[in-house]
Amino acid sequence: MKVNLSCVDPPLIGYAKEALAEEDILRIMGYMPNTRRLAFVFDNIQALKSHGLFEKALLDAYIATRTNFSNWSISLIDYLLELADRRKLLESGSPLPGDGPFTIYRGVSGRGPARRIRGISWTGSMERAIWFAKRFSLEKPVVFRATLEKYLVYAYSNDRSESEFLCEIPSDLKLVKVWPEKERRK
Repeated sequence: MKVNLSCVDPPLIGYAKEALAEEDILRIMGYMPNTRRLAFVFDNIQALKSHGLFEKALLDAYIATRTNFSNWSISLIDYLLELADRRKLLESGSPLPGDGPFTIYRGVSGRGPARRIRGISWTGSMERAIWFAKRFSLEKPVVFRATLEKYLVYAYSNDRSESEFLCEIPSDLKLVKVWPEKERRK
């Protein structure tokens, strides 16, 4: 398999090439910063797809980052998800916690395009969503709740105990602000 390994830290190229020979995509990606993995997937779409590794690589790249993807356009992320075989993508993650519908939460903060209220990553835990809303200490942290049917879930992962759903959020899906709670006037 021929891939672009420019995302791999230079001292680790030899190890990445060994993993490449074995087509061990998760090991290859382990030799690069987690913030560069989505770029690796994008740079190697055809090679990964032709070897049946695209979905596993895409899911790992998306859930492994220590930051977020506010520097990526939503249309580019949607493009990558559209290229994926949804069945393979779902199978690449953890088993879904049931048949749905799922109650999911999304914590956001800040202003402007980076806020992404209807983003792809959601969690099954309100506490985790609050943590995400507050983690960068940006203004206007808020948590939204939605109820999602199984067919809208791209993948699910509980690898970091985040109960993370990658999902399609239709424009007509009702989002309810659940945190912070409004102060009641006396």
